[in-house]
Amino acid sequence: MRRSARSLCLRLVVLCASTALLGAPALGVSISIEYGDSETEGFFAPDSGAARRAALEYAVARWQTALGGTTPITLHVAFDPLGGDGASALLASTAPVTVHRNFPHAPLADTLYSAALANQLAEDDLNGPDLAEIDIIFNADVDGLVTLGSVGWYYGTDGEPGSDIDFVTIAMHEIGHGLGFSNQIAAALGRFAFNVPGIFDIHTARPRVGRLAELLPAERRVAWLSNQLIWDGPYVFAANNGAAELYAPDPFINGSSVSHWDASLHELMAPFYLGPNHAPGLLLPALIDMGWQLPQGTAAPPSAPPTATPTPKPTATPSGIVERPRQIVFVSNFDDDTVSVLDHLAAERIGLIAVGDGPIGIAADTSAGRILVANFRDGSLSVIDAESRAVTHVIETGGSPNAIALVPAKAYVSDTAGNRVLVIDSDKAELISSITVGRQPAGVTASVDGSRVFVAHFGEPNVDVIDTETDLVRAQIAFEASSARGLQSIAFAPDGQEGYITAFHSRIVLFLNPLTLIGGGNLGVTLDSFDFPEAILVGPGSRFVYTAVHVPETGAGKIRIIDLDDQNATPATIPVGFTPEAMALTPDGSIIYVANTGSNSVTQIGTATNRRGASFSVGSTPMGVAAIALPPACAGDCDGSRLTTIDEILTGIGIALGDRPLAVCRAFDRDGNGHVAINDIVAAIRAALDGCARVK
Repeated sequence: MRRSARSLCLRLVVLCASTALLGAPALGVSISIEYGDSETEGFFAPDSGAARRAALEYAVARWQTALGGTTPITLHVAFDPLGGDGASALLASTAPVTVHRNFPHAPLADTLYSAALANQLAEDDLNGPDLAEIDIIFNADVDGLVTLGSVGWYYGTDGEPGSDIDFVTIAMHEIGHGLGFSNQIAAALGRFAFNVPGIFDIHTARPRVGRLAELLPAERRVAWLSNQLIWDGPYVFAANNGAAELYAPDPFINGSSVSHWDASLHELMAPFYLGPNHAPGLLLPALIDMGWQLPQGTAAPPSAPPTATPTPKPTATPSGIVERPRQIVFVSNFDDDTVSVLDHLAAERIGLIAVGDGPIGIAADTSAGRILVANFRDGSLSVIDAESRAVTHVIETGGSPNAIALVPAKAYVSDTAGNRVLVIDSDKAELISSITVGRQPAGVTASVDGSRVFVAHFGEPNVDVIDTETDLVRAQIAFEASSARGLQSIAFAPDGQEGYITAFHSRIVLFLNPLTLIGGGNLGVTLDSFDFPEAILVGPGSRFVYTAVHVPETGAGKIRIIDLDDQNATPATIPVGFTPEAMALTPDGSIIYVANTGSNSVTQIGTATNRRGASFSVGSTPMGVAAIALPPACAGDCDGSRLTTIDEILTGIGIALGDRPLAVCRAFDRDGNGHVAINDIVAAIRAALDGCARVK
């Protein structure tokens, strides 16, 4: 949201983090700070670094005295250029580094808690010693003359910033989000981002309708735009002498809607900067409603609010404990000939697979549970079983296989050097034909119905269209040569009605109609003169187009987000790693993974909020990324046979110990008699507890 310089939008962006220690009051929670800036930037800038650190530490000290807790909290903080113009800017971005559910002592089952709160409730560091609990980025551009003009940051602690932005207020606000005052919603779809509500969402209700966690998706979509949301918790009700309103405007404003108090309350957690405010206000009883304690302990509220009438959830008694489908992410690492494997739910790397020379393009065949990897330098494809993470076949193709498009039972692979598209029988794992196409075929993308494959040519301004039934080129879509130099990546909207293609050297995004086979003009946005577009992706709701761009001279990367509902708006920008070259959407549509070739990392982008999420280190030069949904794990008597397998026992342990959907350790039949001894079971369980099953 963009407003005047006097009322600036405070937005959340999910970030990853990983700690200078502040002394905590004896009865308060301990909070330490890890400064993520270099020695001469941000919090260590020669002219303002000391003042910035002093202001942040003042804000942290106020939070330390406000809350009780036994598990230390780490903040990871930095100043980054987040942009803006003379009238508006994003001031800061914050989120919990991880969220947790079903941990020991969790007050509510199947409910997400921010890492800082989950750690207090579990009395344990659930996200591990190497990760911070809260990550905050402040906008360094606010101190410049372009962003907000003469308005800048005020680093004093007296609450008298004049016409500037009070840094202490923003720091306290952002820490409040990290402590748990943030939602888990995917607004456009009416669902929660991880398919389960957060503790914040549990306490959000629409009067006379119900708590949002109990409503149907369509009812939630209406509630989020109703201007009628309230906080449904007893401590806030008592402190406010009635229900406190949440910010729920129509239209929905990413990063502001729902996760703030209504601006009329003039609270610290207002959706806009309303002036200096160093008091937690209603945020403190809201945190207590969610499970936080005061330093001296928390008394029962004097009265309880009248709750909205919820719909009771039906109970089920399955024979096994069944988790939702697992989402696994595979990343091809071009320069070390490997594929990294990430567990999306657990937010960690779980494997590394050796493949051919120069893996680049990668695609997930969900229906068959396999991953295909194009090995550019040795002319082959590696086929990986997604469940076992083993290479099952190597298909010799010759040439320089690059990008991969999948249709039922077949894969189409661009051979960039050979000016052809290779056709692979996916089930038999063999090369069945090749199709001559234009110069330097780069991106290949299947239509939504699988009847056509579209081939973008880096070396000429057109797109070949292949009929997947006959494997013949049936048409060619021509573009204006001046605006279509370096065609590279194609993406179609989920409904199959529109397509978009990046022109690398022309630095624009073009229309592509997959139904009429007509190539159109500029999507409406000419990228910055130094932004070279690589990958493109359409979000799950068909409203946003995401383009990965970078500056060749420096490699600085970002995601440009084009709002198709308002193409005259300046595209939102999310900074990512260096040279982002590939993107993939998780099967549930909640997260985009961006492969940062120059940073050896991948970065998450949340599609519900268009916020940056966690970043993960992978192998050397990641150039491709794909995500797949695997069947849900089950523990117990899963087949109704009244027998339980070793795998089911270990899976149950993994689920119980921390939301890991599948244990990977196995008990062995060491004597080969077809039976598993008790000692084998004990050994396998011990291995699982020691970390072999990747549980914490």
